[in-house]
Amino acid sequence: MYLKSEACKKFDEDPEYMKIIVEYQGDFIDEISKIDDVCGRVINDRYGVVYVKQKDLMNLINNLNTITYFEFDSVYVLEDVSAISTAFIPQVQSGDYLKLNGEGTIVAILDTGINYLDEAFLDENGMSRIEYIFDKSIIDEKNNFEYGVVYSKEDINSAIKAKSEGKNPYEIVKSKDQYGHGTSMAAIVGGRLENRNIESVAYKCNYIIVKLKENIKAQKWFGTNNIIYSVSEILEGIQFIVEKSRILKKPLVIYIPLGSTEGSHTGNTVIEKYIDLISQTRGTVVVTGTGNQGIFGGHVNGKIHKPLDTQIIELLIGEKQRNIYFDIWVKKPSRVSLNVISPSGESTGILPITTRGTIESKFVFENTNLKVYYYWPDELTGDEIIRVVLEDLKPGIWRFKVRGDYILNGEFNAWLPPESILQEGTSFISSNPYLTMTIPGMSRYIIVNSWYNQNNNTINGYSGRGEQWIGYGQNTEPIMTVGGDKIKTIGKNSEIIYVSGSSASSAITAGACSLLLQWGIVDGNDKIINAQKMITYFMRGVRKRPGDVYPNPEWGYGKLDMLTLFQNIK
Repeated sequence: MYLKSEACKKFDEDPEYMKIIVEYQGDFIDEISKIDDVCGRVINDRYGVVYVKQKDLMNLINNLNTITYFEFDSVYVLEDVSAISTAFIPQVQSGDYLKLNGEGTIVAILDTGINYLDEAFLDENGMSRIEYIFDKSIIDEKNNFEYGVVYSKEDINSAIKAKSEGKNPYEIVKSKDQYGHGTSMAAIVGGRLENRNIESVAYKCNYIIVKLKENIKAQKWFGTNNIIYSVSEILEGIQFIVEKSRILKKPLVIYIPLGSTEGSHTGNTVIEKYIDLISQTRGTVVVTGTGNQGIFGGHVNGKIHKPLDTQIIELLIGEKQRNIYFDIWVKKPSRVSLNVISPSGESTGILPITTRGTIESKFVFENTNLKVYYYWPDELTGDEIIRVVLEDLKPGIWRFKVRGDYILNGEFNAWLPPESILQEGTSFISSNPYLTMTIPGMSRYIIVNSWYNQNNNTINGYSGRGEQWIGYGQNTEPIMTVGGDKIKTIGKNSEIIYVSGSSASSAITAGACSLLLQWGIVDGNDKIINAQKMITYFMRGVRKRPGDVYPNPEWGYGKLDMLTLFQNIK
């Protein structure tokens, strides 16, 4: 379990400090404890978190012997904008032979929490089906965690009993889902169906719930009230889930209804590598969606053919957009440099490349501050990364002239932060809707699906897409697509609501994974089932549209069809 480090708390919202994710070997906590104005904590025996002043980042990284790799703390957002029937799930829930309902499996969800008092999450005897709630938004000095409080099933049942006796259940279990997203997703995954007629898949599964702590500093910086989470929070949540699942000894689905645009989109981020690692365990699988970034305008790509040639990235900044950052990834071994031109025409000129350095500049007419981080070669991909940070922006078209310095293939990609945390009117001009699957969807062993409108049989334009030409990365198309339009579920106050989007569709996939694990491990039909085998089962368990070529960036291998899946196994 990651270590408690009280000293790090004060840096969490300090604007001078940044948080990075590190991969380490040895005792990196001991090493950084000897350095002033730096703090760190361990997530597990491979990954950790470091707080450092922005101006000291590169110097710190270059002088630490125990840190083998680092990446910026990515921002993650919720992926939310009869799907059950179109996936032929009722046929395997109530068939003559299968009768699958998720019993004997655990579905862990990292989200906004859960309304644990709702009857959808109780069993037939009125007892909770939630094994643990880890609420990372609550700070309790008596707890063993830096952030968060853990409530057991016994605690939750005591709170339910207190409510039935007219007492306040939140004096026992303080955790609440003030947004309702986590409650809605949990109900789709496995809410009890009685008297509600909601769309639910694994209605007898049990849960582990991780309520994530919001990244308030990022919300302030982007000027948004929409939910933002840090990848470090998600990693720590997954680590908690893995440890508790070892105690429970049941098949495990980890459902991540969240996504980020930060990374190479080749499956090489820390969270994707960690998912690859835990997914090799029998009976453990991780599920996510492709996100809702498809036609938003958040991805642009290009190709430079020879040294000194240039390509221009044009970024339209909306009226209310005050700050923004984005990364340009240049495919190895090519290397480029950057010239930034403001809406008034003021230019930085070519900013010289440094191996590990930051260049700062200020635009006089716009009064905008610019920071450019050159980072090459990246230890995991070999690519060049250019991080562009603009503060106190003025609206208009900002131009980024990419000049070839050393060119072999010359390909580059850039991704904006997710649309939900940007202001209206901000997007790339001449954007490309392909390769817009959100991270961690490119993990080698993750179950990832796009989403379509099950009512008219068309892919939704906002659904994240894979690479247009197969072969960019190791896993750059969805495995399948799942209906995600107007799915009936419950809200934060137990009201019936309808939700659409990537997370709603992948909640169905998470429930389907629970059914498959029940069939394989609990019912004894495939006791060595793992993530790779499940991916193959899902690739075969689809329906295809006549005339389409599969796999493809929008539909993957086809539309989820659980009946076909089991027929093909037979």
